[in-house]
Amino acid sequence: MKHVALALCLLVASFTSFAQAPKQTKNFKAFIREMKIASTADSLHSQMKSVFMDEEPAPGKAFFKELKSRVSEKELTKAIAPVITKHFSDAELGDIAAKMAAKTIKSDDFDRKPGFMTELATAIASWAATAVDQMEEKLEKEQEEE
Repeated sequence: MKHVALALCLLVASFTSFAQAPKQTKNFKAFIREMKIASTADSLHSQMKSVFMDEEPAPGKAFFKELKSRVSEKELTKAIAPVITKHFSDAELGDIAAKMAAKTIKSDDFDRKPGFMTELATAIASWAATAVDQMEEKLEKEQEEE
């Protein structure tokens, strides 16, 4: 399963500190929506589910319910919020979200924040790898108990 975590890291990096999540303002939520974080979480969940379904014996419904809970927009947002709020003020988040919604965003809107995309990809990859490791441990424990 370690290869799964590596593959997820590469996937996340290609599309470019779990501190307590900062307050999620209206602008922050708009930014998350426009960055399509829900789609990212759904995609990662689907990939992880596929891998776990290939396990013998296949995990039960409770396992997949917990996987869905752990690999969700809410959990991913908590993981990346510190990176986003480190690089952008609330006003900047609102401005960028509006530009994304209007399809007028330019690459220099992110280029002005050196390291943001790298830190974001790293945070997502770390979060995904941790989720895989935790769920893999859970599955191994369940299979030992059977």
